[in-house]
Amino acid sequence: MKKIALYFKLQFTSLLFMLALFVVPLIIFYLFSPYPLPFIHLVFLGALIVSQYVFVNEKKYRHKNEKKCIEVLSRELGRVPGHKEINERLIKMFQYHGVSIIISGLSIMIIPIFLDRF
Repeated sequence: MKKIALYFKLQFTSLLFMLALFVVPLIIFYLFSPYPLPFIHLVFLGALIVSQYVFVNEKKYRHKNEKKCIEVLSRELGRVPGHKEINERLIKMFQYHGVSIIISGLSIMIIPIFLDRF
């Protein structure tokens, strides 16, 4: 339960961004498009994977989130965090980002089943 709470604490905005960028347009397409494209969900899934492969780099991700990570750990621990603690949290953040990608991908694959568009 602690890991789930930490996941939502660290990756909630990232998950919402990916859902809003890939899943919501797919739902809108299925509900309002007059064109019956049978495998459009695979296009959205491919766009998700390609976008993460092109835009997400672990080194840039770690550098971008390091200051935020230090601030959060300082508040949690009540002291200045050590390099090892910062490194572990950054690794967890990147791993949780991968979980967000998987959740978004699964959402893309499940939506056609619920909307009977498979």
